[in-house]
Amino acid sequence: MAKTKINSSKGNGWKNFLDFFKNKNNQKIFGFLFILLSLYFFISFTSFFFNFKEDFSVIINNSWFSVLTDSDIQTHNSLGKFGALFSFLFVYSGFGISAFFIPGFLLFSGLQLLGYNIISLKKYIREAIWGLIWAPVFIYHFFKSQIFAGSVGFNSTELLVSLLGSIGTTLLIIITFLIFITLRFNITPQKI
Repeated sequence: MAKTKINSSKGNGWKNFLDFFKNKNNQKIFGFLFILLSLYFFISFTSFFFNFKEDFSVIINNSWFSVLTDSDIQTHNSLGKFGALFSFLFVYSGFGISAFFIPGFLLFSGLQLLGYNIISLKKYIREAIWGLIWAPVFIYHFFKSQIFAGSVGFNSTELLVSLLGSIGTTLLIIITFLIFITLRFNITPQKI
């Protein structure tokens, strides 16, 4: 009976992929890249709140390709056209001021890859996801600011108000906040 040869190269592809990320030098490179991206996003998001009026018409009236390639198109974001596009995507079209959780995640991930465990990434991710969803709804419902709430806040609030009404949405926001605080700080009747 002849032995059958097993093709081991199929199993090595995934192992090689994982080994690439386990390499300490590669982790340092990705750590520095994450920190650089976090600073880039932080500056571009901050600049968005000062320059969105000038950049909004440029971004909304042109395709991303033409914004990047047409030298006649100028943006006012501190980090240029990429900064204007990314801040428009994450802040205006996304999560509003809650988008600052993203550079925070990149910063803490980069620091952790460099060996500095400042905070628990699992805990930060849980709280950041909650903040990315809850804060825009809160901001738009109570302050009606689409710039600070983003499209997530605007669309989610409009949906909730159409389903629950304004008072029902207010109650839902308050209850979810109380649930978060109770779970986050482990509040029990004995502690009250």
